[in-house]
Amino acid sequence: MHGQRPIPPLVPIWVNCFVAPQPSARRCFALGQHIARVVAKSPWNVGIIATGGLSHFPELSVPRIGETDTVFDQKLIHWMERGEHEPLQELSADELHKSGGHEFLNWMVLMGAVSPARADVRYFGELRRINLAAVEWRLA
Repeated sequence: MHGQRPIPPLVPIWVNCFVAPQPSARRCFALGQHIARVVAKSPWNVGIIATGGLSHFPELSVPRIGETDTVFDQKLIHWMERGEHEPLQELSADELHKSGGHEFLNWMVLMGAVSPARADVRYFGELRRINLAAVEWRLA
């Protein structure tokens, strides 16, 4: 990504996606909005990357390893593409837990930072044990 240029400073932000008490989707979105306000007032050029799969069940949910919830994931993608952030913020920890969408909280931070931008979904795929998407937000 940087070729011969020095690697810029990195600020990793860890979101507790698995173990109670997790932050709410709304709180993650608000954190992203705060990050955007700080960056807007700064001299920095900033890139924000969120990681995490869509629905899947990690080792913490042994009986459900290998399951996904494609219908739930497609609903998330639909809202992201349309820029409908309110229903995403209303997702409860219970909904995310039941669908295997725990890691979506990472995406909520990014969406808060780029709001009101709409997502451009580059890839959505159902793999054997996890659903994945590659999504990009272009800012004006």
